[in-house]
Amino acid sequence: MILCASLATISTGAAWACRCIAPPPPPLEALAQANHVFHGTAVAITGDGPEAFDLIVEFEVHEVWKGSIEPELMVRTASSSAACGVNFVVGTDYVVYASDSGQDDLLATNSCTRTRPFTAEEGEALGEGVVLGGAG
Repeated sequence: MILCASLATISTGAAWACRCIAPPPPPLEALAQANHVFHGTAVAITGDGPEAFDLIVEFEVHEVWKGSIEPELMVRTASSSAACGVNFVVGTDYVVYASDSGQDDLLATNSCTRTRPFTAEEGEALGEGVVLGGAG
């Protein structure tokens, strides 16, 4: 009886895991698919609303390949990786592939996009972008 309960819990939990249709495409293809692509540092992360199903991540932007050319951008993501949220860490540089969220000036991304910690190789693959002052 205990074994059955454990198996039910395991299979129920697995049903809620994030499932992407396909792995993220190469950088230039991901660039073409996204509305916004930038390199920035996560400077703050806050919950959105009383239950915080979504997180809002504030970025200091260093370079933009597509979309809004602003020194700071706000990006929404789900609060858990099981809901395909990106596990951003304050102080870490990322390349963010985002879409318009439909809410104010917020962008949106998830773990099924090519959003990831920034590497020089990713930057080279994307080519020359618009560099903002104080770029890191």
